[in-house]
Amino acid sequence: MKCQCCHEQEVSYAWQPFGPGKDANTAFTLPGNHYRGFPVIKVCFACKSAIETGDFPVHFTYKGFRYIARGNEVKEVKPSFWDGGTSDLNGLGSATMIMKDAPDGSELVAMVVDPTFVPSFVALPDLIEACEQIAQTFADDDKLTREQGLAVARARLALKAAKEVQS
Repeated sequence: MKCQCCHEQEVSYAWQPFGPGKDANTAFTLPGNHYRGFPVIKVCFACKSAIETGDFPVHFTYKGFRYIARGNEVKEVKPSFWDGGTSDLNGLGSATMIMKDAPDGSELVAMVVDPTFVPSFVALPDLIEACEQIAQTFADDDKLTREQGLAVARARLALKAAKEVQS
């Protein structure tokens, strides 16, 4: 049987990128020894090594969704986001839910407090990750202009709301 990532080498491992655990000790097993009830991607030695070390990106498909793995991190390639409606934030206002299709239904990606950002997040899925990077980069920068500081603060609020909803 050929590797489900490179489609060239013979299968050496059963990889479970979506569970049951995130560490490499539980993610890779010998074929047939995987945890039942979690998706299995059959990989060769070279792809396993690249997934763990991040030497090169490894592409794979699961239930029609395309993913890329690098350095034990798995991301969906070009996810499709949609407006999931407005939700109350326990009396602290409201936020719009940004949703995406997932192999087992749909999942919440972010809660956006400022409705003017919603169309941008839906049209440009990479924008949420960019906001995370901005918030991290300028975490304690006191040399920002007022407008730049407000933009970073809005990015932090959107990310904080998304993290609170996920936990």
